[in-house]
Amino acid sequence: MAWTHLRQVWLVRTVAQTKDGGEKVIEDRYFVTHLPMNRLTSAQVLELVRRHWAVENDCVRTVDVHRVEDSGLWCRKGNGLMVCSLLVRP
Repeated sequence: MAWTHLRQVWLVRTVAQTKDGGEKVIEDRYFVTHLPMNRLTSAQVLELVRRHWAVENDCVRTVDVHRVEDSGLWCRKGNGLMVCSLLVRP
């Protein structure tokens, strides 16, 4: 696969402090983008990542996990998933 448009890969590492004062890596997440280098500051990159996960955690998780929406037949045919997501959004 040729990703000729890929310009950056961001690593966002979640680290927790241990009781003895050390650090423990909890999770590594990677994000890819076509944005040119130095377009965003490090703080802006983290803000963008946080906003992405806010959308995922606020409403998408409710629909996907609690309502088991993605596994229903109505969501797997044609535009079903898009229609269902539009119907449940405020």
